[in-house]
Amino acid sequence: MASSALILDVSQAQLTFEGGKSTGLLLSQFTEISAVSELLDPDFYAPWYFAAFPQGVKLSGELGLEMTLPTYEGSHAYLPQDTQGAAAKTYYMLLLATDMSNGVVVPKGVGQLVGTKVIALKHHINSLNHVGVVYIPQAYNTLVKEYLDGDLPLTGFVSTLRREIRSVRQGDKPLSMTGPQ
Repeated sequence: MASSALILDVSQAQLTFEGGKSTGLLLSQFTEISAVSELLDPDFYAPWYFAAFPQGVKLSGELGLEMTLPTYEGSHAYLPQDTQGAAAKTYYMLLLATDMSNGVVVPKGVGQLVGTKVIALKHHINSLNHVGVVYIPQAYNTLVKEYLDGDLPLTGFVSTLRREIRSVRQGDKPLSMTGPQ
């Protein structure tokens, strides 16, 4: 999918296509934000997404998700270089996806940046219409771990992160792909 930049493991998941069909062809395409037709969460949005076709495929069960992040001006220099090896730092990414209940692209889970890939750790994605990621500043790693450990539900995690981000950011700048903060 999308030149192998988006890899899905659906072996433990169920996809429901139009008309209730359990099988079908699913394609994805790398898409810039300007091409996203769905509403975006005003605090958390990415400059690009993977868009699935056909739209409206419903998802349940355990979906394995891995995506290779795109280059910017021909390189991955915008990504931290210390995500692998003995001295690796942990960089978490907020997984964004369309919520089938309201059609808005919202935070749906957390992944970890490893090299140029984001590997989903825990998520509640129920649609592949649009999937993207944004950095979570390392200052919030403890909060992320509470969510990953099950001590905080997704709604509580996102509400706390939203409140914290709004209290420290300048102007109307959302959490973004601009790099670790």
